[in-house]
Amino acid sequence: MSGQAARLGFTLAEVLVTLGIIGVVAALTMPALIGNYQKQANIAGLKKAQSVLSQACMNIVREKGIDTFSMCSVNDSQCLGDLFKSELKLLSGKLWTPNSDIAEGCWEDKDITNPQERHYCTVAADGIVYDFDMEWPRTENRVNGFILVDINGPKKPNKFGRDRYAFSIINSSDITVYKSSAVVNDDVIPPCNDGKGSVGDNLGCAYKYLYTE
Repeated sequence: MSGQAARLGFTLAEVLVTLGIIGVVAALTMPALIGNYQKQANIAGLKKAQSVLSQACMNIVREKGIDTFSMCSVNDSQCLGDLFKSELKLLSGKLWTPNSDIAEGCWEDKDITNPQERHYCTVAADGIVYDFDMEWPRTENRVNGFILVDINGPKKPNKFGRDRYAFSIINSSDITVYKSSAVVNDDVIPPCNDGKGSVGDNLGCAYKYLYTE
């Protein structure tokens, strides 16, 4: 034992044990801390996307009228995207059918709702990806369309519940978080498994993170 160690009352073995314990604790806690930080960053991105979409929707309705989104015919997703083009500062767009295609540089997998339908994928100036899926014009108790967002663009993880979230257009004038595929019903809340599992396991994450946490 050195003179300094003796004066401090610690042996080299004790110091090494202490450092080992600190290392183990750090190894156990750091992944959780990093995961929580990333989740909070994703939620902040979700809140930004919701705010931007809501403001864009209000501006479009104010300018074009209350039934604006009924201007688009069934499954005319490009029409829906074009209505948002100037408000969201959309730089590019691609029509695609997820079951048989990819939207290169926009949405490059099949991890999406209604993959058999025609979608219109766009990238905004701030890097957020907006995928538009027009369903029905104004119809009672029907969702008019869906807007799927990827808050960090094509970058990974590309998972619903983490960097991807779903919104609905209802009553031809309102944006809401995704709740149901067809019927406008506030009691129908899809699950949220915090990004684990399939698309269907996480369509309720926007609702969960914005209104219950």
